[in-house]
Amino acid sequence: MIDAWPLLSALALGGAAAEAAIPAPATLAPPLRWLWRTALAVPFALGITSITTFALIWTGAASPLSILAVELALLAATAFALHRRRHPGSEPLPTTTPFSWNWALRIAAALATLLFLFNFQNATAAAPYGEWDASSIWNLRARFLAGGDAWRFAVAPGLNAQLTGASHPGYPLLLSAFIARGWILSSSVSPTLPAATALLTSLATLLFLPAALAWRRAESLGLLALLLLLASEGWLSQTPVQYADVPLALLLLASTALLHTALDSAWSPRLALAAGLLAGFAAWTKNEGLVVLLALLAVTLLRGGSRPFLWTFAGALPGAVATLLLKTFLTQGGASLYPSSTSEALSMLASPARWSEVLRGYLDASLSLGFPLSHPLLLLAILAFVLRPASPERLRSALFASLPALALLAAGFTALLVTTANQQWHVSTAVNRLVIQVWPALLFTALLALRSPEELALTDPKSKSPAPAAPPDPAPPPTRRPRPRPRSG
Repeated sequence: MIDAWPLLSALALGGAAAEAAIPAPATLAPPLRWLWRTALAVPFALGITSITTFALIWTGAASPLSILAVELALLAATAFALHRRRHPGSEPLPTTTPFSWNWALRIAAALATLLFLFNFQNATAAAPYGEWDASSIWNLRARFLAGGDAWRFAVAPGLNAQLTGASHPGYPLLLSAFIARGWILSSSVSPTLPAATALLTSLATLLFLPAALAWRRAESLGLLALLLLLASEGWLSQTPVQYADVPLALLLLASTALLHTALDSAWSPRLALAAGLLAGFAAWTKNEGLVVLLALLAVTLLRGGSRPFLWTFAGALPGAVATLLLKTFLTQGGASLYPSSTSEALSMLASPARWSEVLRGYLDASLSLGFPLSHPLLLLAILAFVLRPASPERLRSALFASLPALALLAAGFTALLVTTANQQWHVSTAVNRLVIQVWPALLFTALLALRSPEELALTDPKSKSPAPAAPPDPAPPPTRRPRPRPRSG
């Protein structure tokens, strides 16, 4: 079993950077504030340490000492920024009475999380190296990155003998570089580190979803969203396979939450910068993350204007530049899955059979998210019927916040229409991952568009129960007759 300290040191740096970039909201109760901090430490740790580690590997300077020196310098800089930051005055805590059944939702979420951890342990014990893509792409490339001069094999076009679906020299390296960092620091190549990384990203997603919804709306909505995600067996089962789709889902969720906050506020530079940073890390995670980044930049420009766009663009630079340098200077060739001419692509787009195949794939992937009687889409429909949509303004902001996730679904749909690989194979292996990537973010925006149970109790016109009356004043004490004073003789 590997030492835990490489993961803990990464989380320390990520937590400090996250608090410096986007502090935990003061309107959250202390437990939710710690959920927020713990959850955001993971994506910041993944992004920052993977980029710095790959930069050291590329320059030939990677060693345990150099990695620790760079990270300690970054930690000192973030600690200095936290020390110098002027803390604003305390924001007023919400006056709405919490949902009376929050305690039951918390217990249900805790029990469901324990079941998830139990299933993860069993699945990881059965397949400690993950499934096919983990052993042939992500962890294999991490092994090369941690292997000294052999690191260039991680971006070589002949990886896996150019086998379609396994040879992707241009794939971004967030996950592989993060795992390689841990192996370099611990001086051992253990399957425990990739498995622990997969578990961390899933737990961070499960923690951030309720914290973000509690911040934007109410704790009850956050707990309901968490239960819906825990009911999504198709999403939870992706954790032990150790692919990069769950880390991408976490980054998409976090950047979507910050984008929604910016849409509802005055587009503060801090929010725009942090949203761009996480979207840039998404681009450094998978090719699909580039779609997320471009869509987030487009929404920022259209809804916020040039100034927020520039802040978001500046935040995205670390992840975007790392991805651009990788694809421009280090990778050549690889398996091609898309048409080489416009006419070929147009002929594929005009084929009804290809549309039918992709539509069927999306439907199957959506249905496989959960079991029939507890399917998250069914539960979400019931919630929407009971809680009902919120005001048009909330619906509009939730829709704009969901555009990066919807753009990713649309881009994946188009890519599968024009794939030059066997379309049935490509759809069967890719669609479920696309759904997994966007599902937490879509759950977040869907719950944003609904009224909370607290609001329903206050505004439901069908409710016949009167508002609780004020307690009666205490009865006055009985009057006491004055005692007759004795007369003096």
